[in-house]
Amino acid sequence: VEGIAPRSRQAATAAPQDTVAKALDATRAAEPALAMRVADVFSERQMLQGRVVKVSGTVSKATSVAGVHYGHLKDGSGTTASQNDDLVVISAQPLTVDQRVSLQGTVVLEKESGMGTKWPVALDRATVAP
Repeated sequence: VEGIAPRSRQAATAAPQDTVAKALDATRAAEPALAMRVADVFSERQMLQGRVVKVSGTVSKATSVAGVHYGHLKDGSGTTASQNDDLVVISAQPLTVDQRVSLQGTVVLEKESGMGTKWPVALDRATVAP
């Protein structure tokens, strides 16, 4: 057609990795969250990496930095000696110490806070679950 410039192939098609990433995100969002205990998230963390899980417990510590809320969730499973009784959760929603809550988020490994702290496993993008 005269007067119409051809569209760029690059603009017309998304990169394959972007398409796959979007499809995986949509699939994960559609999957129901696995209900887990804190100790089980630790013991099965390799298998759970990238999966959405739901964990219920009590917030034992809470802090906020630059609009990001960090909390420590305990549910009575695990032991302090085994270091599997306290799950770090990262949320856009504020958390309160002694708050009993069910949180749903994505399991991430070796999460760095950017403040010199690194956790072996954490629940990222956590939201209050129904």
